Amino acid sequence: MNEVYRLLKPNGLFITQQVGELNNKELRRFLISDFNETNANEHTLKSNLGLIRSKGFTILKADECFPKQRFLDVGALVYYARIIEWEFPKFSVDSCFNQLCQLQLVVEQKGFVESKQHRFVIVAQKLNHIN
Repeated sequence: MNEVYRLLKPNGLFITQQVGELNNKELRRFLISDFNETNANEHTLKSNLGLIRSKGFTILKADECFPKQRFLDVGALVYYARIIEWEFPKFSVDSCFNQLCQLQLVVEQKGFVESKQHRFVIVAQKLNHIN
């Protein structure tokens, strides 16, 4: 944030939308039984607001949401987990086969598997300080 502050002109805006640490948390815990939560850093709206304020920014807007994501097919979930390996470390069909079979039953019963997403947005301004 120091570099962002340095590069912004006076009264310039810093706008960011982030994926929060709670993204897919329940699904990740279900699939990756040995996932170590202590490896996850605290990436929340609250922690980022504190960081941004501490660097001299004024917060103009901050919001957070937890939309639901539905997988209508376990194959789509497998593809998703493989391409975002930072959220599903060590994921493989072989290592998660039993869990995937359970999720297939959920799809057959409910028509989908649901996962909670986590997003937040911050708009901050570098105020024009007169020296």
